[in-house]
Amino acid sequence: MQLRHTKYCSGLIYQTSRQGVIECDSTNPDARTGGTGKSHRYFLDSLIRSLIVTVCLLSLIGCPQKEIKEKVKESRFSGTNSITDATDITFILPVKNQRVVSLAPSITENIKTIGGLDKLVGRTDFCKVGPNIGSVGTILEPSLEKIVALSPDLILATREANRPHTVIRLRELGISVFVFGESNSWKDIASNFRLCAKLLDKTTEAEEILKTIKLELETTTITPTSPAEIKRVFIQLSIMPLMTAGRNTFINEMLKYAPANNIASDSILPWPTLNIEEVIQRNPDVIIISDMGQITAEAQKMWTEERFAGINAIKNNKIFLMESDLLCQPTPINFIKAVRKMRELMK
Repeated sequence: MQLRHTKYCSGLIYQTSRQGVIECDSTNPDARTGGTGKSHRYFLDSLIRSLIVTVCLLSLIGCPQKEIKEKVKESRFSGTNSITDATDITFILPVKNQRVVSLAPSITENIKTIGGLDKLVGRTDFCKVGPNIGSVGTILEPSLEKIVALSPDLILATREANRPHTVIRLRELGISVFVFGESNSWKDIASNFRLCAKLLDKTTEAEEILKTIKLELETTTITPTSPAEIKRVFIQLSIMPLMTAGRNTFINEMLKYAPANNIASDSILPWPTLNIEEVIQRNPDVIIISDMGQITAEAQKMWTEERFAGINAIKNNKIFLMESDLLCQPTPINFIKAVRKMRELMK
């Protein structure tokens, strides 16, 4: 039986196995716990691993932002009491939002952080909330019927994770949908957090949280005396292929705040794959493995193979496991928790 692991990572949903096959999984609610429910998948050949991440992201983002603008007609407003989303649709504040549906885990976490769960009536299978808030399906294929049945005043989606045709259809049904932009950096994460707070009339709470986090980020507990003392780190997000985080990602920025150097920071791809030889050659001082559920033990075991014995991280026993939410859900709270953890691991 082939063991697989399904991961949601900042809009990237992928399924990995030890054999190296990756699938973009859009409708498998059982996959997170090792289920075998039937789902619609996008299969990618392992021979084109260098294009895996790009293809996966394109399958999530779908058609360009322009398509949404052309197919959706809404009133445009301007002024200090308005807010504009990533699809250039403007909403007047305050927005009627007593019944909110979240279509991404990061959005749900932000709503929890600012104390807005009393307004949340629907969420996705990947969102971690109590059973009293029902699921409307998967991130890529939420059930429009379930959403409509909840009579929401506002739906919150992301450009990274939710398909444009879902947004378009919901708007055609007369439901207000606010789309958050990408989360490639701390600045992006903080900006989306502020927008969420404005929509839910929680600006004061959000600003206090961001102020505290910003202060902690700027107060480093590690001060290397020279660039040579900054540790080189490999972030492992999957087994085969070895998927990691590139330069233009919030994970790379987390490492900068540690401080640490990402061995894949030269990649222009957000989620590149490295072959074994590249990892050995780049010789990381620290290896951080994202929790992979059932195959986490296998991910840890692979580093005990003789071919990795010369890597500094192996020689010095610097291989660590980190909760996947901290590395894969871009929220202010997860960002600062990840940085704290990384700072501990760099000591």
